[in-house]
Amino acid sequence: MKVILVTASLLVLFAFDVGVAQDIGISRVGVHGGLSAGGDVEDSDLAFGAQAEMAITDNFFVELAVSLFSDEYQDQGVKLEQDLTTIGLSAIYRGPLTPTLQGYALAGLNYNIVDMDADVDAAMARGMPVRADLDIDDSFGFHVGVGLNYAFHAHVEAFAEFRFTFLELDGDVKVEVMDVRQKESFKGDYNYGLLKLGVNYLF
Repeated sequence: MKVILVTASLLVLFAFDVGVAQDIGISRVGVHGGLSAGGDVEDSDLAFGAQAEMAITDNFFVELAVSLFSDEYQDQGVKLEQDLTTIGLSAIYRGPLTPTLQGYALAGLNYNIVDMDADVDAAMARGMPVRADLDIDDSFGFHVGVGLNYAFHAHVEAFAEFRFTFLELDGDVKVEVMDVRQKESFKGDYNYGLLKLGVNYLF
């Protein structure tokens, strides 16, 4: 899957024989797909989302982006499945590399909504039924990233971006075995990267 994504990004960026010269100070709206990778990601998975960007000056922009992806972890009879939605507000600096290719760097804050489910093997409790519930608090994180965008039409561009988020999660774990219930609070890092490939409409 990673080979397919990398190949697609190269085709998008370089396979067009004729590009369109692009003004720097324009706004954007679009969609993206991609892959979660790096940091504390255990099982890389496809991501998808959308973004909107407004020009502040010729080179500086503000972007609002939403991305969704899943992760999975399994160890010693416990399986965790996680869905994460991240809503990011970024400051972006863009500069031209060629008449049709731009490079950019970004940084900002994001709001992360995490839904996590746990499945516990009954063998861990000597065959007795086990129920585990996880309640993860929504959390703010900080992200940085770099990217390239290539204009192949006056109003359409393709882009490739890698964005890394630094995040700390808080929550509670509730475990019930027969009629015995226990509850513990936890706190831990969940840093993650997103490799994005997408298209934007320029206006």
